[in-house]
Amino acid sequence: MKNSKILILTLGATFALGACKTAKVSSVPSTAYQTDIVKTEDLADLKYPLADSVMKYSMKGSADAILTTEMVSLSKQITDNMSDKVSVSQYGQGVVVSLNKGNVFGVDDFTLNEETKTILRNLAYNLVQNKENYIVVFGRADATGNTKHNEQLAYKRASSVANYLYGCAIDKNRLFVESFGEKYPDYKNVTKLNMDKNRRVDILIIPSNEIRESVGKL
Repeated sequence: MKNSKILILTLGATFALGACKTAKVSSVPSTAYQTDIVKTEDLADLKYPLADSVMKYSMKGSADAILTTEMVSLSKQITDNMSDKVSVSQYGQGVVVSLNKGNVFGVDDFTLNEETKTILRNLAYNLVQNKENYIVVFGRADATGNTKHNEQLAYKRASSVANYLYGCAIDKNRLFVESFGEKYPDYKNVTKLNMDKNRRVDILIIPSNEIRESVGKL
């Protein structure tokens, strides 16, 4: 994968593979899946940075239909497993999992609380079942502090999440980290709740180079 900062395991203690137990939430009915399907050709109209990232790595023609179908299936699996703990969106050949419930990071903090770790363990269950995809963790921040500091803080948040997923038996070669900092806020930074929701990570799941090459040969 090009043009992305690769995972750097430098934030305190790292985790041994398999150190956390992944978990499927079995009590969630399949009717929880309500994500709209966005076609690849419609991504440019969304004006959403993560949709732009999906479009940049998307394939055209028959490969588009195959990969989009696979991502629709993955989106359903994650939604069924994660219930109301995260927001799941499917954009063409990519799935975005947003930890946007306002319970992830404190002000000027990048450590993971126990609730966040539980969410990541549940997500890791699905990621382990789909071993061929890339996982790009985008760190985000509210507007507290200066822009440069928030960009660095958001990168540390992304790295913390990527490190934890690595400890949940996710191959480090699948993991990448990026920072949006305080850019592109989904919620206006005018209330405490909105600022809580902006202090988070978004996790983009896209087909790996190997998958795209394999599909391209069909």
